[in-house]
Amino acid sequence: MSSTIRLKRISVILVLFLMSSMIGCQQATEFFTGEEDATPVMKTSTDISVAISNFETLNPVKNKSEDIFYMEKLVYEGLFRLNDEYLPEPVLAESWEYADNGTTLTINLKEGVLWHDDKPLTAEDVKFSIEVYLRSKNSAESLHGMLMSNIKSVKTVGKSAVKIEFVYNTENTLECLTFPIIPKHKFNSVGDAYTKVGNFIPIGTGPYKIGEIFGTRSIKLVGNDKYHGTKIPTNTIDFKRVPDKFAAVELLHIYDINAMISKGNDRGSLFAGKSLNIINFPSNEAEVVGFNTSKPFLSDLRIRKAIAQGIDATQILDDAYMGNGVLSKNIFPIHYYGGNPPEPLAIYDVSAANKAIAEAGYYDTNKDTKIDDMEGENISLKIIINEGDEARLLAAQSIKTSLEKLKIGSYIIQMDWPTYTAAINNGDYDLYVGGFSLADPMNLDFMLKSTINNPAKLTFLSIDTT
Repeated sequence: MSSTIRLKRISVILVLFLMSSMIGCQQATEFFTGEEDATPVMKTSTDISVAISNFETLNPVKNKSEDIFYMEKLVYEGLFRLNDEYLPEPVLAESWEYADNGTTLTINLKEGVLWHDDKPLTAEDVKFSIEVYLRSKNSAESLHGMLMSNIKSVKTVGKSAVKIEFVYNTENTLECLTFPIIPKHKFNSVGDAYTKVGNFIPIGTGPYKIGEIFGTRSIKLVGNDKYHGTKIPTNTIDFKRVPDKFAAVELLHIYDINAMISKGNDRGSLFAGKSLNIINFPSNEAEVVGFNTSKPFLSDLRIRKAIAQGIDATQILDDAYMGNGVLSKNIFPIHYYGGNPPEPLAIYDVSAANKAIAEAGYYDTNKDTKIDDMEGENISLKIIINEGDEARLLAAQSIKTSLEKLKIGSYIIQMDWPTYTAAINNGDYDLYVGGFSLADPMNLDFMLKSTINNPAKLTFLSIDTT
């Protein structure tokens, strides 16, 4: 019941999917005191220690830590998960069928799945999990609450199937059923599962289970020898809490941890001169430079294309984000549904951009190096960014410089967060530099649908009705 949307254009100048890095020790070297030419000794191990930041709870219902969110994926499983192309594939679900014009979905569970305490997975566990997450529906109280927005109710069908009823027959896709299934028998009630925070020991059905927990200092995962999947892990993963990224780097340097994930744009300098392996991969975070198409000058597609062509996206990537990203031709994540290869929106060509602006009927009629609107007034674009974001400020300054080459005036306004978001919602801007992060599922309605006031102020009837 899902629909595939193909867009010919999105009113953005630049989409940049930021890169995260997995950093690990390259080698361990033993040195004998007093020897100048010590021979390095390579050490290998299947056991891994990973740095994580502070967290409050291991309860997946209440957790808000990104590090714990990803650790949970090793311990818990959902009915479905998203593969590398963001397509849903079954995990705890064996088969499924829609009915009632897409408003109900019956899911048969995989047989023989055991919880880490050897209790069998049942339909009651799935029903209980959904009822728990429904308490945080459309709220920020749970990282998984957003997945409940279109779920109305759930009931069991025997011991190994559930029937989910949706509010609408849209947004009923399998991507919304990736939240962790939790064991009903470990809680006294729905309220207990929703409020339990301290001294929480996760029990899931995933490939790893809890080996030891040392308060909030470290969590050791070991392989689940009764895992229902095709591969049973034999190694251990030790998640160690560190106060900040600088401490993590030092612990890497002395081999107290083996790996960490860094999302900061300063990681190039942070790891400079250190013997580390760095693996870059696209994150779920994107930076966007967008138009307000409700403004007369920017409502002209020829002008938007010209501005996109006259802005050097590669320079913005290098100067503002220190090269830590991948340019994309639209707002869909890299490899989304198997497509969207990374490439810039337009080929940088100032001469062609100036020609296109002239063909659209805009000229420097006053001979003051600025093009004018139809009333003969200088065009000046308002670029807004949020305060305290150095990368976005540098991006905005680069855009301003590029616009000068197109004889388009502009000015930058930094706003506090409430004022900034209000300006976008109210259309009080010409260009904005912003961003968003995507969780499971990759729901882009907020960027595309005019019914929920997309920031570009565009209307796509085919999308509004899906």
